[in-house]
Amino acid sequence: MENSSLSATSQKSPTPFPPNAFNPIVVVLTLLTLPVVIAVTGALVVLYAVAHGLTGTAGVQKWASSGLPSIQISAVGEIAAIAFLFAVLPEIAKMPLRDLGFRKLSGAELLFALGGALVMVVVITGLASLLQWALHAKVSEQAVSVFLSLKTPGAKIEFALIGIVLAPIAEETVFRVFIFNAARKYWGFWVGAIVSGLLFGAAHFQPGISPAQTVILALPLALGGVVLCTVYARTGNAYASMVTHGLFNAVTMSVLFFAPQLAK
Repeated sequence: MENSSLSATSQKSPTPFPPNAFNPIVVVLTLLTLPVVIAVTGALVVLYAVAHGLTGTAGVQKWASSGLPSIQISAVGEIAAIAFLFAVLPEIAKMPLRDLGFRKLSGAELLFALGGALVMVVVITGLASLLQWALHAKVSEQAVSVFLSLKTPGAKIEFALIGIVLAPIAEETVFRVFIFNAARKYWGFWVGAIVSGLLFGAAHFQPGISPAQTVILALPLALGGVVLCTVYARTGNAYASMVTHGLFNAVTMSVLFFAPQLAK
């Protein structure tokens, strides 16, 4: 008899979701709807800011794209994405959120998550350094520049909390619980992890950078996405990959706090 629990799934075998889970048409429609939900939410935040005098209509674009406001708008969009997926995932996956990994972490799962964070730090920083050397180029995430531009400790703490807590919850829900599961339902672990990882790397695309810089930025993150898929699949716990992701971001934030010159 097939076990429908993610925790009982081997990395090398497709997850035994119900036959009607992750209908391809529904998955595509959900993927198309998700950015609309985020964009509409962001637009509502901007309209709220204008209506309450936080910024003028003439300076909306500059205000929304600079410093902490851009991070706050993104954070509200991430909350909307989480709420949207939490509402639709049980129907798409044909199983409750608990069976998708939203359950209490065990001690063993937490230890695996900690190990995954260490692997992510080594893999992402190592590959990024190697690519920078090979391609003779350097690039950092846009969020790093935003953080370095913040002037007050309060703004930096708010930025850090969003990056360490909220962003991992949103991104793991989108890229692991939704996209990874949808892909491995049909093609197994490795194809699912590669698809999820590549989309995770592509989601961090920054306009205005060269092809070489795009590779340096996206490829290590894509490989980091595969590590996160491994943590999620091996533990069967969504919170495990969130912990791994959050700890990796915490290491990055620590560097920005205590050794900002290394991030430049």
